[in-house]
Amino acid sequence: MEIEPFAFRSEERQKVQELANHYNATHIIWGQDTGVRIEVNFLNLEKPDYDAADVTISETARTQIADPEAYSMFVVEDSPEQLTAFSLFALAQAQYIGKSEPDLEEAAELLLKALESLEGQENEDIFDAQVAALFQLGWLHQTLGNLDQAAHFYSEAIKLFPSYVRAHDNLGLIHLQKQNIEQAMAEFNTAIELNPQYGSLQ
Repeated sequence: MEIEPFAFRSEERQKVQELANHYNATHIIWGQDTGVRIEVNFLNLEKPDYDAADVTISETARTQIADPEAYSMFVVEDSPEQLTAFSLFALAQAQYIGKSEPDLEEAAELLLKALESLEGQENEDIFDAQVAALFQLGWLHQTLGNLDQAAHFYSEAIKLFPSYVRAHDNLGLIHLQKQNIEQAMAEFNTAIELNPQYGSLQ
């Protein structure tokens, strides 16, 4: 890890990437505090296609000018927890994407830790990351044969994002494996209603 004393603005992505390339960095975090707005950027340069690989945490309410006490909480606790979660997402996905011998159990443990880091946090990127992590946990447990746990995580993803077609479809497949035919059909029908071009029963 390197800490550079350069003052990059949040939008100066090209300069930041040039610095990252200089160090052959896999991840980089940078941001700015204008007094009325805080922005922290997380970028996974090694695997830019991963979920939560490019995230900006933006805060305008809990700033030094508007609310000094909440500002301190955001800087000292909230934003580090969020950045920890995004780093854990990257580490988890690295355990099973593109590996000849994926470690699915380790990936699942890392994703659970990432979700724990996001408890009580709120913004659009965090919401997307939570949904993605829950779906991935469902898929990992489905692949490992832990059908009850897989169904639990798919259901949790659906609670947050009811129109998540793939989660409905995968939950339907689990019910089918468990011979819960009516529940399976209900999930498949929901997936098809959400997207008529989608569905497992073709």
